[in-house]
This record gives sequence, C-alpha cells and structure tokens, in this order.
Amino acid sequence: MRVLHLGMALACAAIAIAVPAGAQNSRPQPTRSTEAITNYIAPGDIALESVLPPWPQPGSLAEAADIETMLAVQRRRSPADAADAQADSVTMMPQWTAQLLGVGADKLPLTFALMQALHDDMRGVNRAANAAQGFRTRPALYDARIQPSLDLVGHGNASYPSARASSSAVWAAVIAQLVPEKAAAAAEMAERIAWRRVVGGAHYPSDLAGSQRVAASVVQALEKKPRFVAAIGPVCSELKAAQVTAVCRE
Repeated sequence: MRVLHLGMALACAAIAIAVPAGAQNSRPQPTRSTEAITNYIAPGDIALESVLPPWPQPGSLAEAADIETMLAVQRRRSPADAADAQADSVTMMPQWTAQLLGVGADKLPLTFALMQALHDDMRGVNRAANAAQGFRTRPALYDARIQPSLDLVGHGNASYPSARASSSAVWAAVIAQLVPEKAAAAAEMAERIAWRRVVGGAHYPSDLAGSQRVAASVVQALEKKPRFVAAIGPVCSELKAAQVTAVCRE
C-alpha cells in the first residue's frame, strides 16, 4: 500500500527500529468484549506478537515524529476533513464494497456476505492485535495538545494498531482478487480510510504501519484457508454474471 504523506512515511519508518514501549503510554486492558466471530480466520491464526513490533518508545525520536505529525495534520484539518473522517468511521467492508462497485447487496448477495464475514473476523483479529504489545493509549489521552474530531469514548486504549486501517487493507486485497479492474481504486480508498484515522485524531501514523503488518499477515493466512478459498468461486461467478468483472481470480 502506498504511503501518501511525508510525515506518515517518517513515522512508519521509525516504527521498524522502535524498542519496547514504556508503561507511561499504556493503560489497563479495556473492558470491551473480546468475544469474536470466526468465519474464515481467527486471531490465533496470526502470530501477532511476532508480526507487530512494539510501538515507538515514549521519549524516542520515533514518538516525537508521531506526535509532530499529528499536530501538523490537526493544524491543517478543515471542517470538511473532520466530516470525512467521521463518515468513514461508521462504515464497514460491505459499505466500502457498495461505494466502490456501485452495486448493492441485492444484486451481489454472495459478495456482500463474504465481506460481512470478513469484517466480523477482523473484529476479533483487531482486538487481539491491540493486546499483542499491550494496549496503547489514544493520542489525545497521551498528549493534551492533540484534539480529536472523532468521538473516542470507550476506545481509549485501542490505538495500536488501527483496526479500521487493518480492515480496509484486507478489504482492498480481497477486492483486488475479486475485481482486479478495481484493485488500484480499492487500494487508494483503503489508504484514504486509514489516513483519515490520523486526520480525525484517533491514531498515530505508526499505528497505521502496524495495521499494514497485520493486514499482510491476514491476507497470507486467508490464502491457505480452505473455507475461504472455497467461498471465492461462487463469488467470482456472481460477479461475472453481474458483469462487475470479467477476470475474477478464483
């Protein structure tokens, strides 16, 4: 997935050399339910502790880059930017699919069922990913200068990695398989969804770097899951019959 912003690029590079995070940027485990639905992939299918490096250490140059990027984005954030971030925050894989393809679930029931199942699976994976390196405090709860436009009540310790960024990257990869003609548009859309989490003040840029690692591991695991592989054939047939694609890769 391409990185669109210089500040994001710097922070994403910094995470690769981060050392274990200190206690001052973590809090007790949130009380949200960890019960997860499993359709194709479960949290245990991904070695999240190995996939995810620790986030930037408090006081490190990497953390400073994260925060400075957040503040720079905040200074430039317009009401329209805030509205876009809010709109993205309440959508899921099925809505992204409809927006991208211009077709609803009534025309593509198998396709949308697949996307809903993947979305449900990613809820569990993302919750486990948040816990893999200890729960990272949201930017605004760590640095009072950061003022989010998004409502983060009840989600204070789920910063790293970004669940929405992970899910959108997985979605884009699946779309690239199902509708190759839309691969570039889906990747661009996923990037936009992820970056708006930074724009809205919900995540650090390094959270997005972690999300990319999670998404890549999920996609690799899905390719080896017989149930997922078996589901792709009927979905491809449906997409071809609806003339959404001519080259769906089964």
